Parts: sequence; structure tokens; C-alpha cells
Amino acid sequence: MPGAFHEIDYSQFDAWAIVSCAGLVSTRASDHPSAVAWLGGRGYAIDEFDFGNGIGLVVEALGTALLWEQQFGYALTSERRNLDALRDGFEWQAPLPPAGRVLVLHALDVAWNEDRAWLCGFLAIAREHARKQLALGRRYFTILPLSQQSPLAGAVIDTIAIGSPYAGRWNSA
Repeated sequence: MPGAFHEIDYSQFDAWAIVSCAGLVSTRASDHPSAVAWLGGRGYAIDEFDFGNGIGLVVEALGTALLWEQQFGYALTSERRNLDALRDGFEWQAPLPPAGRVLVLHALDVAWNEDRAWLCGFLAIAREHARKQLALGRRYFTILPLSQQSPLAGAVIDTIAIGSPYAGRWNSA
């Protein structure tokens, strides 16, 4: 299986975002147009969601983008935004283009103020998805355009714990 990168060049935004930032990178909001132009010029598919009008509208837009009703038989709505279910739905996406896919989340301060725990859980899912895609040799990451005053700058949204000991089978082959 080919890797996501032939070599890691940390001066390249995508390599730095995926490897150094574990798939969850912030940029200055003013740099967002340049970042999107750079990624688009390299063939990335870019999905943008704006939390400016609250979490509910983004959840509904995610439901449409993830073909939620086709997958699960019910609509993803602001009232039905369970993170465990969202994690399952996040696994399905249209095939990634050869360059990769980028999720851009705007106006996160609004979501932070509305439901901090939900937003942290959602960002943890996005970060987890980036790791899974990297393990499969694909590029996927999330960009968080932030203002200098954003309460998210430097915020801890996820921690890494030592997992339970592996209890699977060991194959001798």
C-alpha cells in the first residue's frame, strides 16, 4: 500500500497539518483564502462548514454531506446530534480524490460558546478520522481558521490515554 506522502516535507502545509498537528490545524482567519487556494491548486477536495449561526445548521449540513438518511434511515438534525452516531457516519464519505480531502470549520467561537463539550467531541472525531485515513495511505485533515483572540487558540480538546492491553488473537503466519 502506498503511503500518503512519498517524503515528509514539513515546509508543506498539508504534511505539517497531518503529521505535526495530527490532522487538526489552525490558521489565522486572514490566511484562510491563501490556504484554500494552495490546497485547491494541489487537487484537494475542500468541504467548508460555518458555525456562525450555531451548531444545529452545521449538523444538518453534515447530514446532507454524509448522506445520513441513506446510511441510517433517519435525518441527522440539531436534536439528534449524538457524537457516537456522528463518529459512525463520519466513516462514510465519497471517495477521497488522489490529493486528499480537507474539512474547514468556520466561526468555531460560536460553537465553543454554544456547546463546548459537543465541539470538543466533534473535533476529536475529525482528528481521529485524519489518523485513520493516514494509516490507510490517504490525506485528510481539518482546518480551523481562528482569530487571534479566539478562546480555541491553545485549548485542549482531546487527550491521549494508554489503551487497554490488546486482547485479540496473535496470528503465527
